[in-house]
Amino acid sequence: MSLKLRDNTRIHWLFCTLIFFSSLGCQSIQHFVFSDKAKGNSSSILYFKTPRKLNTTFFKEGSSHFSFIELETENTEGFAQKLEFSFLVFEPKFLKQLGDGFSLTTYEPYKIIWHKKTGKFISTENKKLVSIQYNSYETGEVYAKNLTSLLTELENRSFSKIKISEFEEFELDGNTATIISEGIRYNSSKVYRWKHNISGINVFSDSTQFQNQSGSVSNLDIKSSFYDYSMLRYEWFQTDPNKLFYKPIYSENKTNVYFVPPFSNNLSSKTKEPFGFKRIGNFLIKEEI
Repeated sequence: MSLKLRDNTRIHWLFCTLIFFSSLGCQSIQHFVFSDKAKGNSSSILYFKTPRKLNTTFFKEGSSHFSFIELETENTEGFAQKLEFSFLVFEPKFLKQLGDGFSLTTYEPYKIIWHKKTGKFISTENKKLVSIQYNSYETGEVYAKNLTSLLTELENRSFSKIKISEFEEFELDGNTATIISEGIRYNSSKVYRWKHNISGINVFSDSTQFQNQSGSVSNLDIKSSFYDYSMLRYEWFQTDPNKLFYKPIYSENKTNVYFVPPFSNNLSSKTKEPFGFKRIGNFLIKEEI
């Protein structure tokens, strides 16, 4: 066999080997291929799931509200987006009562209410404080008869955007991120701000100060403890550039649904979804055998 023919044969088997392992979702091969591209591509994710269960008269167990904030954390400032959604599955008995009451023959039991805000963030040098300014907002909802159709409908749906001027300020401590301030800017001088003072020891000493500011002048300053402080604490994760980051959302019978934050997981270095998972938009779905 000639040298040229041997080289061609080696190249042929190399490509066959790469294709074979890629089809199996082998992350070690993809890590080798993308290792140079992965350098420097990282992000932070702030994750929140409401601790309160929804009313089981209307919703199935597992229905809940989620929030993911993605930060491009290569520098002390960069891109940020907040994805919030309610993943709802209605109880069949409630749907029947609803159908009987309104003379409806069918009512789709699965629903997602979607919110998306995008903007920029700035953090301190030690990255203990993060300030996010949101300037774009979109929202909408989708219904479906089953989980796969629901996720496909959301993937194919486009929502109209509006301009906003909202902000959130987080304090980072260990694996926790806490909102210490949030508000709305109407123009360069008009600001409505909620400042949270969370003791972390005695929940009864937590308080919120509402301020209506015009420039440096405070027109209204009210302090109160009537606020849902459980909504302010997020889990803080630093993503691995070479691995998908996803969190469980809902489980039904042998079907599991996970959310894949899009910015953090669309980097060129990311591997495919794990073997046995199917990706639909920003979600993964897995059917247990």
